Amino acid sequence: MQRSKVLFIAAAVLILAALACSGGGSYVFSESRTSSGNSGRIEIKGDASGTVTNEVEIAENFPGATVDLEVAAGVKEGSYTVEFLDVDGSVVLSLDVRPGELSRGSGTVTLNDEGEVEYKIAASDAKDILLAIDYDLG
Repeated sequence: MQRSKVLFIAAAVLILAALACSGGGSYVFSESRTSSGNSGRIEIKGDASGTVTNEVEIAENFPGATVDLEVAAGVKEGSYTVEFLDVDGSVVLSLDVRPGELSRGSGTVTLNDEGEVEYKIAASDAKDILLAIDYDLG
């Protein structure tokens, strides 16, 4: 009985250590959106630390469509890099964001099968992140 308890604790410690080293991150985001026809704006706000990958829905009814993005990004504290990824995983747009600066960029991406665009944030204790994504399905 005692040996199984020790093995269980050792396994739990190894799992937690593996998770801590896996490069994962934590985030808290909220999303708001407005749209008109084939274009719109999505605003994502929150805090992040580490690396997180997420998707944002652009057009559920248009999987595989090509979308033009115009992105503005800011942060109050910390810093982060945001990358927007094409369906093959290649980086279409990358912005380095620092406090007090508004970073801007544009790119064209292909929506995945769910009509979403994938993005990745690599953050160093970033507080009050703002991503404003203007999109146009053309």
